[in-house]
Amino acid sequence: MYRRSYGGTLLARPVVLHAEHARRVGDDVRDLCRLLVDLPARLTGGHLGRFADLVRVPAALRPLTTLGDVRRLPLYARADLLDDGTDLRLVELNFGSELGGVDAAQMGRAWLADAAFGPVGEAWRLGVVDTAARTADLLRRAGERVGRPDPRCALVEARGALADHAHVFVALREALADHGVDLELAEIQDLRPRDDGRTDLGGAPVDVVLRYFAAHQLVGDADAVATYTALEVADARDRTALVGSLSAHCLASKAALAVLHATPTQAVLADHERALVHRLVPWTGLVADLDGPARDRVRAERADHVLKPGIGYSGVGTVVGDAVDDARWAEALRAAAATDCVVQRRVRPAAEVVVDPATGRAEDWHANWGVFVTAEGYAGGFVRALRPGDGAVIGYGNAGTRGAPVLTSPFPGPPSTGAESVGAGSVGAAAAVAS
Repeated sequence: MYRRSYGGTLLARPVVLHAEHARRVGDDVRDLCRLLVDLPARLTGGHLGRFADLVRVPAALRPLTTLGDVRRLPLYARADLLDDGTDLRLVELNFGSELGGVDAAQMGRAWLADAAFGPVGEAWRLGVVDTAARTADLLRRAGERVGRPDPRCALVEARGALADHAHVFVALREALADHGVDLELAEIQDLRPRDDGRTDLGGAPVDVVLRYFAAHQLVGDADAVATYTALEVADARDRTALVGSLSAHCLASKAALAVLHATPTQAVLADHERALVHRLVPWTGLVADLDGPARDRVRAERADHVLKPGIGYSGVGTVVGDAVDDARWAEALRAAAATDCVVQRRVRPAAEVVVDPATGRAEDWHANWGVFVTAEGYAGGFVRALRPGDGAVIGYGNAGTRGAPVLTSPFPGPPSTGAESVGAGSVGAAAAVAS
């Protein structure tokens, strides 16, 4: 299934990251996640509803996103980062269980097993950190919490939603099976609360629910909301493990990145925490909270900013400043002031050089680095890449986007491989090998 789903969208080479750099970036993202989990306690006395106010969670989503406890969330996230020419900068954080790309390590294994690429992999001592293996460990730990060390696990989507992305879920199931986890696929209406406090799926208890539905998918579905509420209760009582609560939306909202930069938050951060935020996250502001001078600056510096929905996916609703004129930019900012939208200092990606295997020509591509983290730190990654002329939003919603695994090397630069190498990404040893 993974081959059928992604075989036609592969970049012509993998990308390579110095292993120490991967470790450092993973540690930074993990520490940022821990900081976000602690923010409600610092800013609103632990009251998640008031924190939802700060990040402007839409009213329709509040009852669902404030039901859980962010302190019980497993540390499981994917950061989307861009290389600004000096380092990787975090532009979005997917904090929650509905993560895309968990199965991407299969790409890395396929490259390393390829007969033609194998000698290069050996020369560079390339390796792949398998995100699916880390996810399997996470699910088993969740099972242990509810007294089930060999848990029955189910990926659960919203009503009618499994078919929309069936190839993704089957590919993920394949990847987890390699690590001893049989992941069943279900929709929320298939779950039933049991009298013993556990959750039933198909006539027997399920131990771990891997949530892949989002809050907006349950709005207006009273039965689904009731089932989800019962699932939160079962998780709080350690009867059925929920990985993870919809409360993660409050932290995954891009508005949470804006809160990190807000003056009241900066005042309660330790020096090393402020340094982390400024090193990792480009300036981000909630449009609704911008004061006059900040609003004037953002309006005047249109080409250097991007407007994004706080809670959103796949670049939908994103407005890139230099892709519109002044009038449209001003109107977008005006409309955004009544929403959870943020404006973010634009990161202009450094070029990744890729050789076109059909022509032998070297081309520049821009990469969006997806870096996974768990409590242990770096948990693997992949990139989505796009030619600069094909747009500024790099994602599979753009037909020109291609994918590649992130491989790690102990070498900070290209070793002698005996093969012709062209190009090196500014983030590390990202070379294109011309055959």
